[in-house]
Amino acid sequence: MATLSDSLEAPLALQVDLRALAGGASVEPRPWTAGVPWLAQLGRLGGGALGLAELAQRELRGEPAPLALCVGRLVRRGVPTAARASVASRAPLTGLFSEGLVGGPLGRTLARTMTGLFVGGSLTGVGNVLVIDEHGCARLRVWPELAGLSPRATHAALVERLGPCGTLSVGLAGERGVPLASLASGGEVPHFVGRGGLGAVLGRLGLKAIAVCGPEVEDAQGTELKTRLARSPRLLARAAGGTLELFDAFAARPEAGEHGAELARLGAEARAARASRHGCAGCPTPCGWEFDTRRGARQSARFGASHALASALGFSQLDDALELLSACDELGLDAKEVGAALALVRPRDLAHALALVRESCERHGDGARLALGSVALARELGVPTPSAKGNAVRADASLASLLGQCVSSRGGDPMRTFPFLAVDGADLSAFRASTGLDLPPGAADPELSAGKGELVAWHEDWANALDMTGFCAFSGAALISDGLCTPDELARELAPELDPRAFSLLDAGAALSTLQRWLNERWGAAEASDLPDWAAARLRAPGAWDAYARRRGLDERTGRLLPERIASLQSLRPWQVAPPPSSASAAASAPVERSPGSVRVRVAGEAPRQLTLPLPATVVDVLAELRRAEPRWSTLRPAVYRGGKALGSDASVNSGDELTLLFVIAGG
Repeated sequence: MATLSDSLEAPLALQVDLRALAGGASVEPRPWTAGVPWLAQLGRLGGGALGLAELAQRELRGEPAPLALCVGRLVRRGVPTAARASVASRAPLTGLFSEGLVGGPLGRTLARTMTGLFVGGSLTGVGNVLVIDEHGCARLRVWPELAGLSPRATHAALVERLGPCGTLSVGLAGERGVPLASLASGGEVPHFVGRGGLGAVLGRLGLKAIAVCGPEVEDAQGTELKTRLARSPRLLARAAGGTLELFDAFAARPEAGEHGAELARLGAEARAARASRHGCAGCPTPCGWEFDTRRGARQSARFGASHALASALGFSQLDDALELLSACDELGLDAKEVGAALALVRPRDLAHALALVRESCERHGDGARLALGSVALARELGVPTPSAKGNAVRADASLASLLGQCVSSRGGDPMRTFPFLAVDGADLSAFRASTGLDLPPGAADPELSAGKGELVAWHEDWANALDMTGFCAFSGAALISDGLCTPDELARELAPELDPRAFSLLDAGAALSTLQRWLNERWGAAEASDLPDWAAARLRAPGAWDAYARRRGLDERTGRLLPERIASLQSLRPWQVAPPPSSASAAASAPVERSPGSVRVRVAGEAPRQLTLPLPATVVDVLAELRRAEPRWSTLRPAVYRGGKALGSDASVNSGDELTLLFVIAGG
C-alpha cells in the first residue's frame, strides 16, 4: 500500500454519543484512527476526507451514520479564503452521502482544538445545545426558549449566553424533521448549507444547535496567495456581483430562450439592490452580499437559491425571490429544493407561495406536499422534473454541467463550480497548457459531447481535493482559469506535505470521489442512477458518460465501481486510465482572405466598445486585440458568447458580430 507523507499527523477528533453525554460521560478530543489501514490513511488528510473516512468505517461496523463536522488543514493554518467547515452525513431526502461546505466563524473556531467532530445518539425534548468549550470538551445545555427560533435568532441567543462562538443550528424545519431542512452557520450573516436535508440530521439527533466557543485561528500573514487572489478578474467580478452576476451569464445562454431578457433584468435589479458585502476570513475579494428589499430589511442571497425561487414564480421581480428566500432562511429550508417543488405546485402568487412554504414545516394543508421534496412530489403528481439521485437539478444546455450534476456522488451542490470554463466554452490551448489535460476537437463547445466525460471527472476530483483542504473552490477555480497559477503550482501551495510523485492532491480528490461512490453503493444507490431517464439520451452521447465511466473506473452499463478500481483505492494507488483513441488531426484549411472590419465587444459591467482588426478572425485573435487595446486585460480569459451561444477559442468571428464577454465562475 502507498503511504502518505509522514508529516501528516493523526487528526484530533471528538466522538460524541449524545445519550452517553446526557448521562454524565466526559469526552475530549483524541487522535483519530481507523481499524482499516487505507481508511486511516485517507482520514489523515483531514477535512472532508476525515468525515468521509469516519462515515465509511461506521458503515463497515454496521453503525448508523453520525453527523460529521470537519475542517481542512488550511483552515487550521489561517490561509486566506480557507474558512469553511465540511458537514456530512447520510441525507434524509436521498438516503445517500451528502456533504456541504459552510462558512462563517464556525470552521476557524473549531480548528483551534480539533479537526473533526462526530455526533451520534439522540436526545429528547427541545432546545438542546451541544456546547464545545475552548479546550475542545463537550457538554450539553438545554434552553427550551430556543425552540422555533430562526437560525439567525438562535445564533444571537447563543452568543448572548456563551460569548463569542461559532454555531451550527436549524430552524423550525430541522426541528420538525422536514427532509428539505438546511443547516445554518451563524455569524453576522448566516451561511446556509445542507442539500439533501442535512438540517433534518441535526433535528433527528435532538439538537437545536452546536456551539463551538472560543476565538478563531489567526490569519496567516504575508502570503503570495492573497496577492494572486486580489488580481483575479473572475474573483473581482464575483466580488462585485455576489454570484448574482450569473443572471447575466444565464441570460446569454441558449436555454434562456424567451426568458433571456427577464434574466438580464433580474441581474440589473440585483446590481441596483446591493447594500453591504461580507465574505470568508482573509479573503481579499469577499463575494457575499446583502440586498435591500421593499420590506426595509436586508437579505443575503446567492444566485442558485435566487434563481430557483425566481423561476418558481415565473421570473417575477427579484424582490419576490428575496422575500421567499427570507422565509426559507427563517424556517431553515433548502431554498433550491423548495424552488423546484414550488415550480411543480405552481403557486398563484407570492402570498400563496409564502403560505405553502410555512405550511411545509407544519405538515398540513397543501404545503405538506411541498415537504416531500420535488422528486417525490413530481412522482405523486405524475409529472416529470429534472432530478438525479433524489435531488433537484438544473436541465442545463451545457452537457458538462448536466453530466456533472447527474454523476455527482456527494449531493446536489459539489459540482457547483465548473472553474475552467467547462460550461461556457474554453480556450483549449490555454486549458492544455495550464492543466495538462488533453481534450479532443469540439471539447470547447458546451453543447457537444466531445471531451465532456474527462472534463467532468477532472473537475470533480479537483472540487473534492480543494474542499478537503478547506480552501475556497471558487478561489482555486479563478486562479487557474485566469492563468495566475497552474494546478501543480496551486497543489504545492495548498498541500506541500503531499509528494506528487506518489500521491498528489489530485490523486487524493480522485480517491474521495471513488470512496463516496463506494459508500453510496453500500447505502443502496440504484444501478444506472447517473443516467436519469429525462437526460440519458444526451448523457450517452460518445465522449460524455462513457468517458466519465472510464476515468472513474465504473461499469458503463450499471455505473458500479469495477473491482479493480476498488482494489486501487484500497491500496491507495492512483487509477491509471488508458487515454481514449486519439482523433485524426484535421486537414489544413485553405488560407482565408481577411480585410479590416469591426467587432462590437461588450465586457460585463462596462460600456461596449468597437475593435478594428482583420476579419474573419478567431476568438483568440479578438481577445488578443482586446488585450492590446486594454493592457489591464493582460490575463483576459473570459467566456465568450455570440447570439446566445458560447464560442470556443477557434470559432470564427466576422465583421459586424457582437460578442459578450463574461468573467463568471459557475455555481454559488
